[in-house]
Amino acid sequence: MLPYISRKKVFFLLLFFSCLSSRIHAMNFSCTFSTKTAHVDFWVTSAPAAGCRLPNNVNPWTERCENVTEDGCMSHILGSNNPMPGAFFKGNAGPRYLEIRAEGEGTSPYKELVSVPYELQSIYEQEAENSKIGSIEELILTSNKPIRSTAGQIVFGGDTRILGNLRIGEHSISIGTGTTPGYNEIRCVDESGSYITAEDQTLVIRTTGTASARDLTLQTDNGDILLMPESYVGIGTASPGAKLTVNGAFLRYGSTIYGTTYSNTHVNLGYGSTTGANGQDFSYCTVGGGNGNIASYSYATVSGGRYNEAANPDATVSGGYNNIIGYHSGDFGTISGGDANRIAGNANADYSSIGGGIGNVIDGGYSTISGGWGNIIYNNASASTISGGSANYITGSYATIPGGYDNDADGDYSFAAGRRANADNQGSFALADSQDADFTV
Repeated sequence: MLPYISRKKVFFLLLFFSCLSSRIHAMNFSCTFSTKTAHVDFWVTSAPAAGCRLPNNVNPWTERCENVTEDGCMSHILGSNNPMPGAFFKGNAGPRYLEIRAEGEGTSPYKELVSVPYELQSIYEQEAENSKIGSIEELILTSNKPIRSTAGQIVFGGDTRILGNLRIGEHSISIGTGTTPGYNEIRCVDESGSYITAEDQTLVIRTTGTASARDLTLQTDNGDILLMPESYVGIGTASPGAKLTVNGAFLRYGSTIYGTTYSNTHVNLGYGSTTGANGQDFSYCTVGGGNGNIASYSYATVSGGRYNEAANPDATVSGGYNNIIGYHSGDFGTISGGDANRIAGNANADYSSIGGGIGNVIDGGYSTISGGWGNIIYNNASASTISGGSANYITGSYATIPGGYDNDADGDYSFAAGRRANADNQGSFALADSQDADFTV
């Protein structure tokens, strides 16, 4: 900034210099005076003090500007009246300085001329509004290709480094603002303080404004993902009522959901599992986990385990391996676990249950096998019970086998227990010992 000179006060000074391929293009000089009658002289020197004008002090290069406008502004392109010798800046010429004198008075030391790859122009250079100019404390632009302006845009042709904040309108982008060694971040900040930042290879999205915390919404074409200040997450809903609220189906990768209108009511969290059936539109089918499980009818559920299937309405397989409810009947049936158990009558196996064991089968309705191995309640039986044991069979309704081996309860309301006890008649009671022979009542 030049000091007060006579009655002429310089309010600002802006210098621009461009040196490309050792050619001196121009230096743009702008200043403002309190009077419109003034002139400014320029010299190029080899040192920041008097007595070093180029090419020599006897006959130096110089140029005068008398282009003062009505409002006291002066704008002049150095070298436009008297071309500047290119030899001043070629090879190892050393540093060069600009000596400026207004009405014969100037400042010292002189400002060094430096080359930058871009030319910048302040909006105040032409307007000089209120004799003020915007300040640039530090600007470093590095690029392996030129910068250019196209249709009001600034285009950087290569990698560009910006130290500090880049502000656009009411928003700012901070790049490399961390102060701790090894700490880097990219931050996009709005006027309320929310920002997206990548800190030490971790992406952080914050909505902590100065007034109060706000919702964070990730918007998509088919619905939004909403994160509320209370840490509630809503997917497909703007009003989550719990830590996670989803409006739509759950599907784990590697599994399949069949259906059209009601497929969004399914939950499939198993691997290699299926809810619904191809070509059908069942609703509220659920696989809670496990591998290879199938819930293939409305309101059917397989909670877990391996290769289990619930293929009838409201049927439930809690777990185990290769357990099946359905195909012909088995509505509201339940298999709690075990291996290869079946509820699958030809006509009526509804409301029946198997607690566990292996290879147990219920073809009749309202019946129960608690466990054991290879026990069967046939399809003409109803409301019958086998509590355990092995190879026990019931064909009568309301019949009971508490356990044992190879017992039959063929009569309605009959009871058989022990080994090879046969309760063939209605209301009969057969209690056999351990002999390997039939005991029939």
